[in-house]
Amino acid sequence: MAGLKAIGYDLDYDDYHSFVHGILPYEWLKPDHTLRNLLHSLPSRKVIFSNANEAHVAKVLQRLGLEDCFDDIVYFETLNPKVEVPKNDSKELPKTPVVCKPHENSFVQAFKIAEINSHKTMFFDDSICNL
Repeated sequence: MAGLKAIGYDLDYDDYHSFVHGILPYEWLKPDHTLRNLLHSLPSRKVIFSNANEAHVAKVLQRLGLEDCFDDIVYFETLNPKVEVPKNDSKELPKTPVVCKPHENSFVQAFKIAEINSHKTMFFDDSICNL
């Protein structure tokens, strides 16, 4: 989505997320009691930072039975409030108007919003490019 927005495509974030997440087999996700117990046993603050929208994150957490395991969640919408982005007619690719991982600015903003000290944080991700 970030690349398409950067070259001027007028994508609605909600429509995009509905399409991408609408085809996922959520029914395959089952409650994970082991993970739930592990998360509850950790004494440190736990924050989710996701490129997904709030609806998707909520659905995944609900299906896994992990809704109450996290102290804060930074969603796509947190970093990308709806604003009008001017169309780019130049031949150069502009800096993307979409703020998301793995771009450094997304981490800076997410850590600030969630009041996270990056020097005292363990970060886990499902994509190596985000680490």
